[in-house]
Amino acid sequence: MRTISFLICLIGAVASEPLFSSGKEYEFQYQGKILSGIPALDSQFAGLVIKSKIIVQALDDQHYKLALKNVEFNKFNERLSGPEPMNWRTLETPETQSVPSKVQSALESPIQFSMVNGQITQIKISENEPRWTLNFKKSLISLLKIKTTAGEHDLSQNTVRRQGGSLPTVWKTMEQGVDGKCENSYHISEVPEYMLADLAPKVAESRRCEGQKVFQITKSRDVNKCIERAVYQVNQPGKYLCHSGNCDTMWGRSSLTRYIGCGSAPESMDIQVIVNEGEIQQNLMGFNTENVVTGTKQVLRVVEIRSSMSSLPEIHSPRTLDDLLYEYPENLGLKDSNIVHATKQKNFKEQQQNLQNKNQNPSTQRFQQELLQDEEDIVSQLSSDSLKQRIVDSLTKIIEYGREGDSVEKRPLSEMTLSATKAFSLLSTQQMTDLYEQIRGVKMEGKDQELLRQLVLEVAAMAGTNPSIMFMKSLIEKEEFSPLRIGVTLATIPHYIRAPTVQILDQIFELIQSPVITKNRVLKTNAQLAFATLVNRACIDTNRERRFPIYVFGDFCTTETSEITSKYIPYFVDQLHSAKAGERKGLMLALGSLGHESVIPILMPYVEGKSQGSTPLEQRIAVYSLSTLSKQHRNTLLPVFSALVHNPSEDRSVRIAALSLMMSMDPSMVYFQKLATSTWFEKDNEFQKFVFSTLKSLSEIKIAEQPIYGTLYKNSQKARIVLHLAKPIPVAITSTVNFFTAEWLKEMQIGYQFHGFYNTVSGMQGVYAKLEYVMQKLKFSPLEFSVNFQGTRSLWETIQEQLRPGQQNEENVHPEWKNIAAALNIQQREDAPFGVGMWAQVLNDVQFRYGMNMDSVKPMLKAIKQGLSDSSSWKDSVCGKTPINLVKVDNFSPTEIIIPSEMGLPILIEYNMPTGLYMRGDINVDCSESVPSMSLNLRNQLSTSVTGYVGTICPFTEEIIAVGVNKHWTVNYPTKMSMKMELGKLRVVYSPADNVRSGPVDTWSFTVKPFATIKPMVFIDLTPISAHANTKIIRSRTERKTEQFPMGESLGLDMKYEITTETDIRDRANLMNTLSLYKNNPLNVMLFSWTHSALRVDGKPSCRYHNVKMVLDLSSSTTKEVEIEISASLGVQKNAQQPQIVRLNVDQQSQNPIQIQSQQIDASNSEHQKIQQVMQNLNVEQGVGLATSVKMTLKGGAPKTFHWVLSAGKGLKGMDSKWNLNLENKNRLNICIDGSLTYPTNSIRNVNQLQSEEVRATFKNNIGFGQTCEEHKITVTGSAVVSHDQKERAQNSIAAQKCEQASRQVNEIREQLRNVREESQESRRLEQQLVLKVQQKRESCKQQIQKLSTLDQVKVNIRYTDMPEYVERYARYADVLVKSYLIPFMSSVDQKSNQNEIDFELKFNPKMETFDAILSSGKETIKYHNIRLNMIPALPRILPMFASQQLGEQVLSAIQMAPVYPTCRIGDGVIKSFDNKTYSYELDDCYHVLATECKKNSNHAVLAKKVNGKLSVKIFTHESKISMAPAGSYSESRKEYNVEVDGRQVSISKNEKKEVQSQDHKSQYRFYRSSDDVLVLETPYSRITYDGKDIEVLHTDPTMDAHHCGLCGNRDGDRRGDIANAQQLQVSNPKAAALSFRVNDQCSELTQQQQKIKAQGANSINKQVEKSPVSNILRGNLEKCSQMKHLIIRQSDKVCFSQLPIVECGSGCSPRSTAEKQIAFSCLPADRRVTRHYEERARQGEVLPELRNMEKTFSSKIEIPTGCAHPGL
Repeated sequence: MRTISFLICLIGAVASEPLFSSGKEYEFQYQGKILSGIPALDSQFAGLVIKSKIIVQALDDQHYKLALKNVEFNKFNERLSGPEPMNWRTLETPETQSVPSKVQSALESPIQFSMVNGQITQIKISENEPRWTLNFKKSLISLLKIKTTAGEHDLSQNTVRRQGGSLPTVWKTMEQGVDGKCENSYHISEVPEYMLADLAPKVAESRRCEGQKVFQITKSRDVNKCIERAVYQVNQPGKYLCHSGNCDTMWGRSSLTRYIGCGSAPESMDIQVIVNEGEIQQNLMGFNTENVVTGTKQVLRVVEIRSSMSSLPEIHSPRTLDDLLYEYPENLGLKDSNIVHATKQKNFKEQQQNLQNKNQNPSTQRFQQELLQDEEDIVSQLSSDSLKQRIVDSLTKIIEYGREGDSVEKRPLSEMTLSATKAFSLLSTQQMTDLYEQIRGVKMEGKDQELLRQLVLEVAAMAGTNPSIMFMKSLIEKEEFSPLRIGVTLATIPHYIRAPTVQILDQIFELIQSPVITKNRVLKTNAQLAFATLVNRACIDTNRERRFPIYVFGDFCTTETSEITSKYIPYFVDQLHSAKAGERKGLMLALGSLGHESVIPILMPYVEGKSQGSTPLEQRIAVYSLSTLSKQHRNTLLPVFSALVHNPSEDRSVRIAALSLMMSMDPSMVYFQKLATSTWFEKDNEFQKFVFSTLKSLSEIKIAEQPIYGTLYKNSQKARIVLHLAKPIPVAITSTVNFFTAEWLKEMQIGYQFHGFYNTVSGMQGVYAKLEYVMQKLKFSPLEFSVNFQGTRSLWETIQEQLRPGQQNEENVHPEWKNIAAALNIQQREDAPFGVGMWAQVLNDVQFRYGMNMDSVKPMLKAIKQGLSDSSSWKDSVCGKTPINLVKVDNFSPTEIIIPSEMGLPILIEYNMPTGLYMRGDINVDCSESVPSMSLNLRNQLSTSVTGYVGTICPFTEEIIAVGVNKHWTVNYPTKMSMKMELGKLRVVYSPADNVRSGPVDTWSFTVKPFATIKPMVFIDLTPISAHANTKIIRSRTERKTEQFPMGESLGLDMKYEITTETDIRDRANLMNTLSLYKNNPLNVMLFSWTHSALRVDGKPSCRYHNVKMVLDLSSSTTKEVEIEISASLGVQKNAQQPQIVRLNVDQQSQNPIQIQSQQIDASNSEHQKIQQVMQNLNVEQGVGLATSVKMTLKGGAPKTFHWVLSAGKGLKGMDSKWNLNLENKNRLNICIDGSLTYPTNSIRNVNQLQSEEVRATFKNNIGFGQTCEEHKITVTGSAVVSHDQKERAQNSIAAQKCEQASRQVNEIREQLRNVREESQESRRLEQQLVLKVQQKRESCKQQIQKLSTLDQVKVNIRYTDMPEYVERYARYADVLVKSYLIPFMSSVDQKSNQNEIDFELKFNPKMETFDAILSSGKETIKYHNIRLNMIPALPRILPMFASQQLGEQVLSAIQMAPVYPTCRIGDGVIKSFDNKTYSYELDDCYHVLATECKKNSNHAVLAKKVNGKLSVKIFTHESKISMAPAGSYSESRKEYNVEVDGRQVSISKNEKKEVQSQDHKSQYRFYRSSDDVLVLETPYSRITYDGKDIEVLHTDPTMDAHHCGLCGNRDGDRRGDIANAQQLQVSNPKAAALSFRVNDQCSELTQQQQKIKAQGANSINKQVEKSPVSNILRGNLEKCSQMKHLIIRQSDKVCFSQLPIVECGSGCSPRSTAEKQIAFSCLPADRRVTRHYEERARQGEVLPELRNMEKTFSSKIEIPTGCAHPGL
């Protein structure tokens, strides 16, 4: 039959009449098969074969009649054999048998069609023709025709060339088939006669072509180039990075038809056979595993040509069709429903219209694309009552299985729920309501009844049909859900919805306005956000064609849908304008999530910060709300965001938000260059870090590590180019970071992209993260979230006010400081109001938002306070038994695709990732005793599957024939736990949950299972496809292996780890291969945990059978119960006194119910005794001790007890740091550690003295372990010193030279300043020079100090006794690893006998960042040379260490490449603020406030003055006062100080550390005096370093960020804010700001010049924020609501332009009304340069008059606006 059509189209060109001669009949033998399998694993295939006789009658030159006779079929699911077992084409299928009688008549009913110019013009069929037989016959017609390029050949007589011409060798044409209208490529070739046996064995045997030429015409179909498609698809989540059609390694579809004939020339050959082969290669797992292959092969062989026509049945009740496209079922009826029969459409367009009409009532609209049979067949099998009963039975079984809890692996609860969901999707809203009522009547235990009800709600949400949404709407309006479940249900609608029609959108829109939703603020916000997301995904998102079945239904809605601009957007705008401050943020996010262009001008005033009551937080949210529009409207928004980024007046958080969005919009090189150069002029240190870290992290992403060529790839290229233009800033780990990274696992074909940032300094703080997976060609984001907060200080103060009202700040302020603050009129810096906002987006669709402010915190604090003071207020709600019954089911990836095959049967592709959490039990809180106890009895089950299949539906038996892969994870651990506090000990008891079945239980399992099946459709049989009795596991050619590893014997548990796998080889190399797939990175293993599978022999992943599980048999375990008893005590020792035990006390009668108290050591308490013993062993002046005990008792047939006792302590004595640790495990293993570290005593600032000092640090550590701590011992001693060579290098270094030169220049400039008039032009010039030189001096002298104190030489000696065998074994492993790692640096090996002793010496070369090592151990001494420190990142910044800085701070600052604490320094007439703002100012004999908190009743301040060239310092902390001043005998060579604490003289000697307590015993102060007489004072808030000439203040309390004021600035990361006076007003002159903090008490009066400067500062005004004029950028577009533009339409390889420009609404405007007009289009090839030129000009709005003169290609009726208006303005 295909042959005849082919001949009609192709061969009759030269002959005097067509091949199908009028009045003749042609008989063909037909055989077609469709089968699926995984040939890379095995030759197991499931499929269907059809054989028949086909009669084609040529009624005349254009009309033909086709009929089937003697149709036979067979279905199979077995291993097939053939010449090539890996090639499905050559496999032999089972013998066929007669088809059922009920379909025989339909199959044998003839079909009549007309063909003109190689194109089907009309098909006549019986009105009663079933759809599947119609599609099958359409496929035969499609096979029997050839079409040449239109216009090139005369096709009036079904010929394929011009008269007298010849066929071209190659041509392409758009041709219609059952799957759509796509490009077909034809190629004619002559085939050698000997090849005929391979191409057409039957023809060769018949010898029909003997002595003739053999020709073959091939027709290949390119599914990438289609202008019409008949594909049904619902894809979630994410976006495919490929065009519709083939998608690289994820799936590929091919179709090839071969027409073979013989004759003297192609134009005159006789067709003998037609062979069609179609194939789909589908990767179901999304990473590099074996593909599921589905193939169709059809063979049409000419049997006989007759001159007389046989009698064929008449076509009863004929109807006509216009196209060959696949027909889908239009209506789904159930047996007891009122069925409206489908309208008989003529073509695919009418089918779309009919389907749209069916969607008018969302309560009854149902569409099930998998049903092939007619409505009458459905009615005969599916009644709503029987279907509902099946669903109820299935859901009940799920709950019962969850209760029993055994064999979860064999009972895939998540897949069972998925099957029930599919069946549920067939019901109407009323039928769902009836089922819900039926569920309520099921007789079950109360807990199970509640779980069953929850499960119905989860199934309804997952179904995603319009009736199910209406069903949930009715339940929500009746408040059947809790607010939390309502919120989750609404949020997931955009993820699950299948047919988002305008009617269902209106229903959801009505729901979000209902009182049930609006009365709850959080629920209302999330409902609005969910609806906006839904509208965007359904109507606006460019990916909606792939998300929803638009090819079948047509567009559900578009950006021009009137409801969007006339109803939805005006609603949100009205809500926004009338909302309170706390509600506006959610509404802005909702408007932005709509993604409609018209929201841009609506949100722009909020982006600018010009709306009434606008705050930086709202402005920031407004910027982020535009993220949905950022890519589609890049040209509009990119200049807006750039203006915000480069406006220094904007709030930092707004600028960060704008820059974050800019990076997602593919900014050009110009933007990157501007960003890089801006870092040199940026005054905001934190934003400077943000910009530089952005560029740096982007530039460090390697090209090979990027999963896709996209925005991140291009950004990284640009950042790499411009990075050298940016000012380098340390950004490894710092207060503000923006970070990008990516990784691509080439062998797995998966990867990820990550973007995250955080800001922890002042103002709006927060963290953001977005993870994106790339699975071959699918990109999606599993999680994106943001947490932001501000006003933490306000929150803390409110907590203190509410919970500790008796503690007033005024009582904690020293009177003197209180008077000073009042005299200076230091204004309180306003704290930002507390607010926290959390936003998350899951799987690109599901959004959640939650916000909290002080109004919501205060009621919570009030309730907590009441609960602490009156236990009865919470006992009623907390005490007693509370049931825990929860079912949560999700389908993370609901994907369904139907592709019409070449046989007209559907190819089904499904991929789902259902997951279910089932919790059942209770929690019981017993409040009968003074301390409540708690018991938890809970059964947890987690079932997650990744399941996909490819196959078809057998139309004869209505069964699914499919092959797929199933992955299944289960966690099933029933737990019973009780907790009780008794005599200071926490007792925890674990035991099996109640009613646990005896026998082995799979507590954890993971299974990969490839399968093939033939099973009834899910509506008939709800058994999951992977668990059905007919399903067979596909076994690979590798033998299946099982290994068991017993575990838990020592704990009395019968537990085993079991692996059953078809992995080719299982050994350590296999494990290494597995890790290498993930680049040996544990993070990658965790991120892609679902990709774990068996491996092939080449190390590649495989989808072959693989099962791993942990089995626990409680009945055979001797341990039946585990009791754990935990206790701990903490002790603190101060000033060499007896340790005090610290404990937390709750006094409900006190105003301060929560108190931290100390008590004496209780001699009867063993833990107290342990603490005392540890502190005595340490022999320290101050320290901390810990004692804890853990006792675990295993109860049962073989009781056991494990008892661990840990005591540990750490403390200081002088310059020694000591530690002690004892771990006792009675009768098993004891470990004792005792060590000390002696810090070097060296100069801090005196370079000359440091040059002559010996700088040495020593350490010692004794380790004992065994049955006693004396059994095995290890003693480690060592030292680190500054070598003589290092001191010489430091003395001759460039830093030393610069330090000396800068010091001399500073003194010279200061001397010059004394001789010039203050505030003169010359003095200003000298002050600028002084600032510069002082900076150089401080930096270079600091570097010299570090070089002089660099501990470049380290010696370590390790002595040990005989070690046990296991220690020696691990030591050998370590020895081998070290030697193998350091082999490249090994210089010599010498023999040496050195038993039980190891020596090693390290010599660092800081300049080369290397070190030499000598290692002596055992019998050899090995020397290593130039070992690179950079082999470990950050190590060159840590080693070698230097003695001039504390160890911990040095490591942290090396890691984060920045100082740990912000530092302010005063000296040499220059002040450097915390934010690195440096200015000239000379202190005088009046105290100046250097640093304090600008808040009410500030209890901490640092003041300084300068008398006779010497500085004095005064520190206030709470009610305490500390003063440090030069003594009368102070001199450069002998520095002496007067130090007082609360009026008490404190004496400190050189190299002495001393701890002093304040008079009120609330504060501890630590003093240290270095060898060069530099004093260091540590207070609870700061560290002050003082030597009479310079003062250094380190800000060590992070809670005071941005609340400082004084000469040291405000510590908010922005240098501009450091020049502010005591009244918090910005001033231009730093001296005016400094003078406002001058304390005029018992000191000289201001000079005339100082008075003038101070007066100028008093007239200053606070800094005004100059907002970015972003509206001006958009004004041109906003004012132009409509414009005339040429319409552009893309068709395959052509671009079509309307010949005349038409009205187009722009800038978010929408049509007031529309009119339909006929528009003419001219099409040009897309690959031509002129086409691209025209397209660019047309998009810019230019009128192209030359288009009017071009030839019209086609015309179409277009809806054109008659007027435009903006919906929100």
